[in-house]
Amino acid sequence: MHSTKAQLCKLRNHYEIALEKQTKAIFTLGARMRVMFANFRSDFTKFYQLATLKKDTVADILGVVVEVRPVETIISRAISQ
Repeated sequence: MHSTKAQLCKLRNHYEIALEKQTKAIFTLGARMRVMFANFRSDFTKFYQLATLKKDTVADILGVVVEVRPVETIISRAISQ
């Protein structure tokens, strides 16, 4: 966890969580962890719901890469190309 640069960040939190290859995510927090993260706010969004978000909405995404392949096509939402 590290601080963000407030002048460059639109997020509600003033810190970011960086997960690395060895990081283990625990989604059920115990009472002690809930106290430590009491001020942590998130807006987690499922991948299939991204298309339904309003323009310029900030969403928190947590994903796990299970396979890497060459990129074939990227479609821009703004210009549909």
